[in-house]
Amino acid sequence: MPQLYRCSKCKQHLPAEDFRKDRNSKVRGLARYCFVCENQYRMEYRQAHLEQLRKKRRLQHEENKEEINALARRKYQEDEKFRTSYLEKVRERNERDRAEIKQRLNDRRTKNKLRAILHLGGKCIMCGFDDLTRLEVLDFHHPNPDDKIAKPTQLLASSWERITEGLSSCVLLCANCHRTETRKTRDYTRNRKPILPASLEQT
Repeated sequence: MPQLYRCSKCKQHLPAEDFRKDRNSKVRGLARYCFVCENQYRMEYRQAHLEQLRKKRRLQHEENKEEINALARRKYQEDEKFRTSYLEKVRERNERDRAEIKQRLNDRRTKNKLRAILHLGGKCIMCGFDDLTRLEVLDFHHPNPDDKIAKPTQLLASSWERITEGLSSCVLLCANCHRTETRKTRDYTRNRKPILPASLEQT
């Protein structure tokens, strides 16, 4: 009959295979808790000290950020099995969280658009429209199209630093004034057949 060892938490007598080996234990070379009790203890400890553990992990990551990123990139490039597994996990996570990610992105764009509108004065510079409950009516107009660094939908999902960089070449217009100004700088009739009255089309 195999020798049994007592778990200090559940008080059960279990075989050595149910305990983690512990070099610091001078008596029996095994941990005080069995695997089940140790896992339960660690789970309870993580729940009780979640914020402290997250803060500690963030600090460790910041202190060793370059080294950690370099190791991750090297492993991704050299280990095909790891790369395949990583991409599969990312794909599954994206599929599972697609709706949540999309909603979070839309909320971020809305928040950044309101902030960008206020940054440019909060109203159309031509007609004075300033109803901030209808953000979809206010547009960012580039007087010089060559200065545009990205589309507004892409820009509003970026960092605030990049957004302000893009806004430096913009003015705020309502949808009606925006189309009026855009028509002045673009030739919309070049590839469009003119619309004639029915009386003229017959002649």
